[in-house]
Amino acid sequence: MDGRTRARRRRGPLLAGLAAAPAVAATHTPDTTAPRRGTLVSLTPVLSRDATGVRTFPAGRDIATDTVRYGVTGYRLTYRTVDPYGKPTTATGLLALPADFDTVRR
Repeated sequence: MDGRTRARRRRGPLLAGLAAAPAVAATHTPDTTAPRRGTLVSLTPVLSRDATGVRTFPAGRDIATDTVRYGVTGYRLTYRTVDPYGKPTTATGLLALPADFDTVRR
């Protein structure tokens, strides 16, 4: 068995599970006593860099930095959601905003 055949066999069950997930979620009856999907649990600052700090990171990786004008502030969002089977779970995401957000909006 070559590498491509093994890769296809490994993906098969995963793809089948992903295809079935919407059907499972569609038949789920939501628990009205549980926290609502999308409820924010926490917002935690995790990163703050000025424009020079933002330029430093990609500069060592052969990425152009001449367009960097602002710093960045990153936040970890923790929120309630549901898994592919409709069961409540907690997830996290990253939100990055320009550090000078008020200046950028003008």
